[in-house]
Amino acid sequence: MGLLVACASGYRDTRTQADHEREGRAMAERWNKKHPERAPEPAWSVRSATSLPEIEVAVVDEGPGWQVTVRNSRSDTITIVWDESSFVATSGRSLGRLLRGRTRRGDSALPQPPSPVAPGATASEWSIAEEVADLPIVGAAGVPRETGDPPARLVLVIETSSGKVTWIGEVVLVLDASPDAAGPSSP
Repeated sequence: MGLLVACASGYRDTRTQADHEREGRAMAERWNKKHPERAPEPAWSVRSATSLPEIEVAVVDEGPGWQVTVRNSRSDTITIVWDESSFVATSGRSLGRLLRGRTRRGDSALPQPPSPVAPGATASEWSIAEEVADLPIVGAAGVPRETGDPPARLVLVIETSSGKVTWIGEVVLVLDASPDAAGPSSP
């Protein structure tokens, strides 16, 4: 009888944002084929409401959370400050700070380390609003449900060598879930 030992160290997700979007669309199509009686789930798009020089931010809706990708085109390192970043519901109420996907539920009350992004590099993290993560059934809370609803906002605080800057993305409802309907999520 043999012993099987598995070790999952050093794994790094090397997929691009386009890969994540493609996988999400394929998963939705498979689900819709299996369940034709149900209407497709609503989709959300995050469009940039602010522009930061030499810093690109792209956000993709991934269920109850967001895949946040930050590209640093500056000549110095920048840092994503998760504990000062937040999600603001359509009502204007903050649902708490953004929790990185690596934060365990039991550790959610503790400070999170910021994510440094070296010059010319890209960082990508899955994140969720603190109050949404604490719900017994995690779902898309605080996002637009009707076409006339005001947008929700995703607020990222990024520290640069010259101080902190804020990126704001507006979360809007997309009725036509085709890839072209959502539009770009970054400037």
